[in-house]
Amino acid sequence: MENNEIYDEISLKELIEILLKNKTLIITITLIVTLLAGIFSFLIVEPTYEADVVLMPYNVGQTNKVDLSSDNIENVLNQLTVYPSLTLETYKEQIKSDVVLIKTIESLGLEEELSYEGLRNKVSINANKDSNNITLTITDTNPEKAALIANTLKDVYIEFVGQMKQNQLDQSIEFLDSQVDIEKKNLNSALRVLEGFLIENTSSEELGQELDIKRNSRNRLITEREDLVSNYGQEKIEYELSLNLVNKKIEITEELLNSEVSIVTLHKDIYSDLALYEYFKSLGIDTENVNISVEEKNEVYYELKNSLNGLIVERETLKQKLLNLDDRYDKQIVFYDASIDELKDSVEELNIKFSKVESEENLLITQVEHTKSTYEALLNKREAIRITEASKISENSILVVSEAFEPINPVSPNKMLNIAIGFVLGLMMSVFIAFFRHYWKNN
Repeated sequence: MENNEIYDEISLKELIEILLKNKTLIITITLIVTLLAGIFSFLIVEPTYEADVVLMPYNVGQTNKVDLSSDNIENVLNQLTVYPSLTLETYKEQIKSDVVLIKTIESLGLEEELSYEGLRNKVSINANKDSNNITLTITDTNPEKAALIANTLKDVYIEFVGQMKQNQLDQSIEFLDSQVDIEKKNLNSALRVLEGFLIENTSSEELGQELDIKRNSRNRLITEREDLVSNYGQEKIEYELSLNLVNKKIEITEELLNSEVSIVTLHKDIYSDLALYEYFKSLGIDTENVNISVEEKNEVYYELKNSLNGLIVERETLKQKLLNLDDRYDKQIVFYDASIDELKDSVEELNIKFSKVESEENLLITQVEHTKSTYEALLNKREAIRITEASKISENSILVVSEAFEPINPVSPNKMLNIAIGFVLGLMMSVFIAFFRHYWKNN
């Protein structure tokens, strides 16, 4: 254990002695390498500058799904004619597309000195998903040129997006124009079919009015028949009661009449008849014990007989009225039943015709209205797209958050870092050389 400690002390002391012995070499090499790193950073390497443009596209990542099952034609048209939304990755790929890069080079007039591959190497894009911002960075040794390329690329790309949307709008307008012509022909055809149907057939409105009239007539006849039955029953009861009452009176009168005689004999004294008394007196007849018998009509009998005759006439009259009532009732019932059955058959036949005509008419009207609504929706959508076409659609899709400005400080090389790295590398190299020389000489 003691031997190992002595060996370690000797080895460490030897290392330090080697370093001190070669300090001149170490300092010289370290200074040379550090100086070379400074010369490389300050004199050889050309500084590089970055110019940034910040863009913010609208409607990023919103998916426009076409729901063709929707009953609303305007919703379908809105989905069919809408410009598809793009993700941030899509925007990044489009910015570095060949078309955009080549047009940027042409706009700058750098066709001879810069290829689109070279420009692509200068472009770096960073997308922030939290803010939907896209940072477009151009790296170049010329700060003014870096800013110019960045702004030009930005303008070309915005124009490129606008042109794509313009192409989409042109296709939408062309599609809508063709559909408008088709729907106009369909609408005219549907109107002609409807007009021909109305000419050849009575309209459902007229049939409905006629059906209502006949239904009301039938209901009125049913009501009148019910009133007739009710009134007939009431009148018949009244006639029968009256007839029963007359028969009862006749029976009673006959009984009373049978108990009476038509001629009655009256026994009276002579003084009750003054004329006869004067006559007998003129004849000199003693009238004191004279009694006379007189036959006279029984007034009660004849009154009863006249009453009985009147009751018999009244009874026959009531019987005749009952017969007339039954006959009139039977005739009216037959009339009402026949009229009601006739109207019932007519109503059923008319109802079938009305249902058929109404169904066909509603089908044709629905077809006309649907075609008309589709035609109007196409016209409105076409007009809306024309208005959109007249606006600055590209500026409405991408917002320029920040223009590119000429950078002041280069992003590379980092001179102090390079010098520090040169110093560390020089120091490590010189120490290695010092140890290598020592062991080379000793061996």
